[in-house]
Amino acid sequence: MSTAQPAFPAGAYVVRQGVRHLLVLLAALLLCTAFVVAFLTGTASAWTDAAALVFEAGLLAACGRELTRAIRRDVVFAVHPDGVYFGSGEVKENVPWGRICAVEFFREIETHYRSSASIYQCVGVRAPGTRQLPRAGNGPAARPQTKQEAQFYVDAGRPDLVVGADGTVRYAYRRMVGWRVNRAALAAAVRGYAPAVPVIAGHSYPPPVSVTQVRAVRRNRADRRA
Repeated sequence: MSTAQPAFPAGAYVVRQGVRHLLVLLAALLLCTAFVVAFLTGTASAWTDAAALVFEAGLLAACGRELTRAIRRDVVFAVHPDGVYFGSGEVKENVPWGRICAVEFFREIETHYRSSASIYQCVGVRAPGTRQLPRAGNGPAARPQTKQEAQFYVDAGRPDLVVGADGTVRYAYRRMVGWRVNRAALAAAVRGYAPAVPVIAGHSYPPPVSVTQVRAVRRNRADRRA
């Protein structure tokens, strides 16, 4: 695995940074500015005013970073003759075809509160293996699974959700924030450079478990205690 950006020949599938995330941040900045103005002209406490200003400063910095990336048209993802390149985020990496056994699309769900969650569309590559190892650049969807989590899925009747059950693990992935992949174009590029590598729809993270399966967990554990 290399962190250097390779040279992409004509015909490679290349995705560059767009303005989608920048527009979202600008909208948030406008709302935050209106909030700050309302509080500064009202009777808010000094602590509230300071917190709002710090938050707005963070949004300004994020807007600046996204604007720079959009102007530079940074390469955030690419499928090319030597492998798959991940250029988004702080960690860049180029994964060679020899390590890849599948290119994967999946959803990552990040829960904030009981009734609030963010859903991210992700693209990544899988590699042969039965044990997930943490790697820089990846998010929670590629973290190692505990023995307790693995046993939960076995008890739920979903052993296929145990990491490495199919002999593969998530080797590298990125959330598609501010950019999107054309699945048909990606699949065509993969067929051209590595026809033996499938493009698959992977399990969402956290893996989906139904109410019926949760009941199966309780029943199986109760039977073992009996």
